Amino acid sequence: MQHSLFPPQISDKINEAVIALRNGGVIAYPTDTLYGLGANPNLEDAVEKLLKVKGRSNSKGLPLLLDNIQTVETIVSEFSEIAQTICAQFWPGALTLILPAKSHLSKLITGNSRNVAIRIPNHPIPRALASAIGGSIIGTSANLSNRSNLLDANQVHTIIGDRLEFILDGGPIENDTPSTVLDLTKIKPVIVRQGGISMQDIERTTGIKFE
Repeated sequence: MQHSLFPPQISDKINEAVIALRNGGVIAYPTDTLYGLGANPNLEDAVEKLLKVKGRSNSKGLPLLLDNIQTVETIVSEFSEIAQTICAQFWPGALTLILPAKSHLSKLITGNSRNVAIRIPNHPIPRALASAIGGSIIGTSANLSNRSNLLDANQVHTIIGDRLEFILDGGPIENDTPSTVLDLTKIKPVIVRQGGISMQDIERTTGIKFE
């Protein structure tokens, strides 16, 4: 299938990546912040394999990248007005929201909690991959746990290439600032990680005041 947004060579790579994802494989792919490790979040064996590839604890959970805003309500159990306001302002972009998860999500995705981390990236490749496998794709950083982020396909190939079914080379990442992580499940919203969206930007948009 040709993806009209992309030149033919990228479209072909996306098709190869989608086949790997549908077959339960683990891939690497570019995002707007870094190279990510991807798997189909609806295939439990694939999620387990990704955790092993990364060397990540089952208790930490895994973020999801989404294709569009309509997918949010298939993943979260409560999409509050404040969450909708923030999404309208900052998505697609470098802001990850932690929201209450629907019960069907794998405990490996939620880290055995009741919450899930989601965002819509400002990059067409992960959105296309997510769309092709049901609306979401795991979007954790393509590195070994607690190691440096990887910013081009050659680095990914050198460090973990032998553990992956496919590496989608989308060129080097120019901006390696991670996404800001905002937890909206608390009584008062909490910034878990400072990143590409500043605390001041969120305060201006929402009226939230962070301590």
